[in-house]
Amino acid sequence: MAVAIPEAMNVIQLVYLLAALASLTFIILLAAKLYSIGIAVMFGILGLIPLVGLIILLSVNNKATQALREAGYEVGFWGASKHPKSF
Repeated sequence: MAVAIPEAMNVIQLVYLLAALASLTFIILLAAKLYSIGIAVMFGILGLIPLVGLIILLSVNNKATQALREAGYEVGFWGASKHPKSF
């Protein structure tokens, strides 16, 4: 049983690393569409810092929500509607 715990920790660390890499990738891709490439790269680098990464994620999410609402989409907790609102 002493060998199973370190192996489980390796799996947990691998899952955490993959989730962090996916998060950084999506932050960079979304920031490149909403801002510029330079800011997206800066956000990617700063996203490696634990608390700063969370703040950047919230900032990019807020900007994306604003862009969707300006385009006429209804944005809620579960995401955006597929059809724009008609006025």
